[in-house]
Amino acid sequence: MSHSSVAPQRFLDIVLEIETANQNTYSIYAQVTDHYSARNLLLALQAASQDRLEKLNEFRRLRDPEACFDAARLAALPDPTTDAEQSFDAGMQYTDFLCLIARRESSLEERYGELVDASTNPETAAVFGSLAHTCKRQATLARARYDVETLK
Repeated sequence: MSHSSVAPQRFLDIVLEIETANQNTYSIYAQVTDHYSARNLLLALQAASQDRLEKLNEFRRLRDPEACFDAARLAALPDPTTDAEQSFDAGMQYTDFLCLIARRESSLEERYGELVDASTNPETAAVFGSLAHTCKRQATLARARYDVETLK
């Protein structure tokens, strides 16, 4: 496993890129699916991702990431770009898609948790703890939907 060795600002940029990719994918798939429950799930995921993007952008606008995170702790973390390797494919089966959503949301939860651990103040830790919690909720939602689909 390679380590990030990226500055806090770049680490946040990468997380933003992953969130943006997820949000765009959820939006596109919600528009093209004929599966009613999939559409509702995707719209909920898209809204949650959009909310996280807004919180990330607000954080970046109001705070200096270099002062909010311990750069040495961030440098010791796994490279956050490996999350992008879990990409969506239009030809996926619905259940495979649900597994991928759960993995990507869980991976983002881990990234946010790592940012909590690298935080230098309680306010920053609270922001990223909240984002991690939202990802956990979305991953659980995708897993629950997977369970419903596979038990039919």
